[in-house]
Formats: sequence, C-alpha cells, structure tokens
Amino acid sequence: MIFTVSDGPCEIEGTVLYEDGRPANHATVLAFPTDRGLAAKLPSADTDELGHFHIKHLWLGRFAVTANKVDEGYPDTSKGFYSDGKVDRATLTSFFQVSTVTVLLGAKAGILVGTISDAANGAPLDPCVDFRRASDPNNFFSGTGVVNAKYRVLVPSDRDVMMKIWYEGHLPWYYPEKVTNLRQSPCV
Repeated sequence: MIFTVSDGPCEIEGTVLYEDGRPANHATVLAFPTDRGLAAKLPSADTDELGHFHIKHLWLGRFAVTANKVDEGYPDTSKGFYSDGKVDRATLTSFFQVSTVTVLLGAKAGILVGTISDAANGAPLDPCVDFRRASDPNNFFSGTGVVNAKYRVLVPSDRDVMMKIWYEGHLPWYYPEKVTNLRQSPCV
C-alpha cells in the first residue's frame, strides 16, 4: 500500500522553543522527508499559544523537522544557508505511530530591508539576488532568487555573507564591493 501526504496514518507532534526555552507560539513547523523526494507541499503545522504542534497524515519514513517564525526574524533552518544541517529528526516506522520532538528555533537573523530601482529613471526593479557564505562562496550554502523592488530578506547574523544583485541590462552590485568573482547562479 502506498501512502500519500493526505492519507498517511502517522503523526509528528512536539513543541517549538526559542533558544531561552520559552514556547514559540505561531511558528511554522515543516517535516521534510529525508528518505524520498516529494513533489507536493511539505507537511506542516503552526504552533499554538504554548508552542505545541501536530503534523498529521504522514507516511512511514524519516523526516527532518524544522521551524521558522519569519515575522520575528527566525528563518527556515532547513535551508543550509541559515544552518549547518543540524536539524531535529523523526523516524516513523510503524502504522499509527506518533513521534514526539522538541524543535529549537535557529539563530535570529538580521533583516535587510530596502528598495531597488533604476538609477536613471527611478523605476522599481525586481532583481535577482544571490547570498553566499563568505567562508566558502562556491559551496551550496547559498540562496538565490528574485526579490521584489521593495524587499525584506533574512540574512544570517552569525556569519559573514556576500551578496550580488543583478538585473538584465544593468551592472551588478556586490557587497562587499570588492567581491566580484561570485559564480553566476540562475535566477529562479
């Protein structure tokens, strides 16, 4: 029998905590299958006032369980750019099993807010942005994508980063300014 996200008999429950041990209410918890691909929305749940969550309808297998609270600056630590891959794990090995985990929110990120516009005419631009860890700019710990002209981006506060912003027909902008050798990433 094959189970999907909507009909699995298992569950992951637990509590999300801030680093100081307080419960994180209204955080989002995600369960990433680590033993198979998933071509659907990730199983998730929001925490209640006491930081508790229940992710239901899961199938047998292994899951990485992460939490974020983006509105307060806590990024999705499932992305290597924000963590070193140290995440809570749950393994569901029997039908109707409930696995219990305690998830700590990752380090609070810095919040980069700004506006990007054409210097000649002031028109807003939705550019590509590429963040990389300064310690190893060519590894997979990066984040690339399109941002809105008015943006709010979470940036790891516990490590140095490099940034490149580019838009077709314009010169790229780098931070720090002396970094110009970032490998071009596709803008997604």
